[in-house]
Amino acid sequence: MFKRKTKSEAVSTTSNLHSPKTHPSTTSKGQPTFQTEDLEKRFSSLTHLIYNTQTKVQDLDEHVAPFLDEHVSYEDPFQFVSGKNTVLTQLKGCHLSMFFESKIEQLDIQMKENQEGGRVLIDAWMNMNQFKWIIGTFPIRTILVYDFVMINEGSSFLITNLKEMWSLGDVIEQIPFIGWCFNLFRHGGGWFFTFFFFLCSVVMKWLHVMFQINNRKTGNVWKKVKQWASPSLSEKSTPSNKPVTQSAEKDQR
Repeated sequence: MFKRKTKSEAVSTTSNLHSPKTHPSTTSKGQPTFQTEDLEKRFSSLTHLIYNTQTKVQDLDEHVAPFLDEHVSYEDPFQFVSGKNTVLTQLKGCHLSMFFESKIEQLDIQMKENQEGGRVLIDAWMNMNQFKWIIGTFPIRTILVYDFVMINEGSSFLITNLKEMWSLGDVIEQIPFIGWCFNLFRHGGGWFFTFFFFLCSVVMKWLHVMFQINNRKTGNVWKKVKQWASPSLSEKSTPSNKPVTQSAEKDQR
């Protein structure tokens, strides 16, 4: 589903970004001439700015805010907010109070059939450095989903929704000692479910065989019933060959 990016493609700078007011060259039909690779570079740059607390607040206003729709929404496992000002307030506060950076592993863009918008899927690691001096860097596997619409005849875009998803298993795995216990539990769970599904397959095969045998027995019984009933039915349906008596002949007359 995702298309793997090289390390050089994943590293991005603010120089790759364009204001929504700029107009790259277009064809005579007004369609944008930039390819999917250009959108990949732009969203890679935006992700680098949003998910790197070394980014200055003024850079968020200058290079991120112009790409946010007025009714943009943001959601993660713990919250849902909407509105450009609200989302920007959260971004700025997060950059001032927390310490983390992101590393993009894979990025894929899916455009709508009418080319008026699309969706960006990013598989990344968010390295938390909040307590680096105690537990070191705390990596969190993160899936980012951007929904966007094209504007200015396709020369730029606006983000309408940003969804952030975390892998709970990866989070627990990184916790000292608890992560070790969690991995031990997962290995035990692997053996348990292997045995459980093996037992299910054996039981289901046995039930299938018994069902077939039962059907065969039922079929044989019905055959015997039909064979037993068919002669009596044929006798009733065939005319009698007995001679006709005189009284019967008079009745017929």
